[in-house]
Amino acid sequence: MVLMESCQRNPAFARSRVLAPEIALLDQLEAELEESNAGYQLEIARRDIEASGAGCWSDSDPRFAQRHVEMAREDFGRAYRRLVSLAPQLAGPWPHDPLPPEISASFRKAVSALPLTGEVMCRISEYRDDRWIMGPAWQAVSAFRESLKGTAYAPHYDMAREDAVFIESITVVECAAPSRDAPEEVRDAVERHAASTIANIRRDFDIR
Repeated sequence: MVLMESCQRNPAFARSRVLAPEIALLDQLEAELEESNAGYQLEIARRDIEASGAGCWSDSDPRFAQRHVEMAREDFGRAYRRLVSLAPQLAGPWPHDPLPPEISASFRKAVSALPLTGEVMCRISEYRDDRWIMGPAWQAVSAFRESLKGTAYAPHYDMAREDAVFIESITVVECAAPSRDAPEEVRDAVERHAASTIANIRRDFDIR
């Protein structure tokens, strides 16, 4: 919330300047947690924001701009208190991670494009059960995760999956009408997309 800038950059209303106290507090927390497991998690969160993009606020209207700053401060306050309360539970040392941070962030972003959670938020087909539609794709994703056992990529896959589960738990969606295409065609298309995504991940990260 506090790291996002305005979509329409206005030197007179730079969010990074307006929210400087909150950003400084976050930087201070990261410094205090340096070398700890909690600090490692904070770095992962920041890397994931950098890899995926934080988005921007539509601040062309000064009234909305001010409200967006207030929202950021309110949400930051709640999140900061939560971070502080969780930190003691992650008090162990910074875990050894053989992957460079920028590589692991790129991997988590790539994995997030897969159907990771085994759930469907909107009905897919008018004619067949969603689990029938998604079954082959989920099997391919599960086999991919199994193939990562013992590699440095496995924990980062699991992080991406847990993030996806959490995001789904707090997301409200407006569903389009289910597809009226032949269900076999829909299932095959979903499976091909999953297989193609997995193949691209294996190629891009040299995973055999």
